[in-house]
Formats: sequence, C-alpha cells, structure tokens
Amino acid sequence: MNRRVPLAICAIAAIGLVAGLAISGAIPLPNVANPSIPGGYVPPPPGPNWTQLATGLTPTTNASMMTFDPSVSGLLLVAADPGCGGSSTWTFASGAWTNLTAQVGPGPAPGRGGGGLAYDAADNEAILFGGLSACGAENDTWAFANDTWSLVATATAPPPLYDFAMTYDDSDGYVLLTGGCCIAGADSHETWAFHAGAWTNLTQSPTPVVDADSAMTYDGALGQVVFVGGYASGYVSQATWTFHDGLWQRLYPVNSPSNRAGLGLAYDAAIQKDILVGGYTKVTKGVYANLTDTWTYGSGHWENITGGLTTTPPFVKSPTLVAYDPARLEVVLFAGPGQTWVLK
Repeated sequence: MNRRVPLAICAIAAIGLVAGLAISGAIPLPNVANPSIPGGYVPPPPGPNWTQLATGLTPTTNASMMTFDPSVSGLLLVAADPGCGGSSTWTFASGAWTNLTAQVGPGPAPGRGGGGLAYDAADNEAILFGGLSACGAENDTWAFANDTWSLVATATAPPPLYDFAMTYDDSDGYVLLTGGCCIAGADSHETWAFHAGAWTNLTQSPTPVVDADSAMTYDGALGQVVFVGGYASGYVSQATWTFHDGLWQRLYPVNSPSNRAGLGLAYDAAIQKDILVGGYTKVTKGVYANLTDTWTYGSGHWENITGGLTTTPPFVKSPTLVAYDPARLEVVLFAGPGQTWVLK
C-alpha cells in the first residue's frame, strides 16, 4: 500500500496582515480602556511573529527529524542522506546550523525521513525510531548521548513504520509513539511507550482513528500530550486528542484548525500554548491544498493567529519540522535549505 499522498496541486495563499505596528504620537490613536491611564492609548502586547533567518550553511533536506537536546544546548536534527548510507547530524542554536557529522560519526543507517526523534529526559538521551529510507520502512531504535549514536537492542518494538507521531511525555515519563504507516498494508492505530531501553505496547480503546502524518507534543501547561490531525485513505482529520496515564481522550473545541495532515506542532513554554503551523488538506478527490496558517492552543481553545502575523512561512512539503528551544524561548521551523524560521 502506498499511503503517501501526491504533492499538493492546489495552494492556499496565506495572508500576512500587518498588525500591532509601532505608531508615533503624531497620528491620532484610538483610546483603549485602561484604568491606570485615563483616556490613554495602550498598544496591544507584542504577540508572537515568524522571522526568517539568514543562517548560511543548513541541512540539505527536511526529510529529517528534529528535537531539542540539552546535551548540545540546542536543537538536534538528523538528516537523511541519499541512498542507504548513514545520516548526518546537525545542531541549531542562536541562529546558526552546525554539522556535527565529522565529530560524532555517521548517524543512524540507513538514513531516513518520516521517523521519530524525541529527547528522553528520564534517560538523558535523544531517541530515534523508524522512518522510511531508500531501503524501505525501518523499526530500529537509536540513542544519542555523549556525542555518540548507538543502536539500541530491544526485545520487542513497534513494527516498521513511518509518518507516525512521537514525543516525550514528561508527565508519564516515557517517549510516546502512535500511528504511522503501515501494518499489513494499513495505517497503524497502535500506541507505544519507550522507557529504560524497552518498548511497551499501550494500545487500547479509544484511540485516534486517523493518525498518519499527524502531530503531537507535550503540553506543559496542560500536563498532557496533545495530538492533532492526520491522514487515512483520502480522509484528512481535524480532531484534537489528549493522552495521559495510558489513556487517549477525544476533545471537541468550539473552534478548531481545518482538517489537515503533515502539520507542525510544538509547545511554546514562553506563552504556555501549543503552536500549530501548516500542513495540507483535501479539497476533493485527488486535489490537495497547501496550508500556511498558524494557530495556538491553550486552556482548551484553538486560536488562529495568522491575521496578526507580519509574515508567515511558506508551505512545507511534509513533514513540517518544528521544535521549541527553551534556552532561547523560540519555536524553530526548518523547511529545507534557506528556510529556517523562528516564532517568538
């Protein structure tokens, strides 16, 4: 079964509306009620905005996986190299990419995209699982610690998968994986946990029913994992789920992002909200639309903040790689060479 959808042939243009501009006092301004400044204008607090960075050297492809790793004081990215050889290892910090491959040696082999990479805070190492390489779908587990990649021998593991969702569940203390393609030719609806070098199958009902090319992140304010979207057999989902203590729960927010898959999702601790960006959606049979809007999720509510942004990233051919850098209080999006963006 080839579950991969074709490249979108219909594009939705994101409109960046200029908002919250600094205006000099020479121009009449509307009054905003504020008891501490009678009759005075109070500008809205600055909101998050996307900024494209000129980084010079970058990884050559977004067929990669990315997470924050405190051991490298920045983001860790593993990029798929052509063919069935090894992968390259990169870090991103303070606006600059660094290729660590010569220092740490070849990464997980074969190189692959569509896998999972998450920093395991319990074991102080980054964990990589699965993905799709030129040699097929993988189900190997790798750990990155002390500037070294090592293959983890596990007694059991999820089946060979790609395009699944994976994150570290800080409340439950393990790496969480769900969905992806394929088991016996169909999308997986299994949920797995990785802890102390071992995988455990946590699958039970209910579970997200559309969960390939979906996204999830640990929401520190909520204390739970948040899961959004996905693709299955031509259907694109807009569902929001949470996961905690081994259980999935479907949520029904009044306002939600449109149906989408291939999106990026990361928890922004600076504003204590989840950031969702991009993806693709289905318009009609065989026609898919590219999405570039940005949403926040907090206190059970989704909010479309696209209209308040001064600029917005372009459509990203999935996967949309985003990760939060707590050292610099910014969400980083990598869309390929020359396309590094930060939201702060």
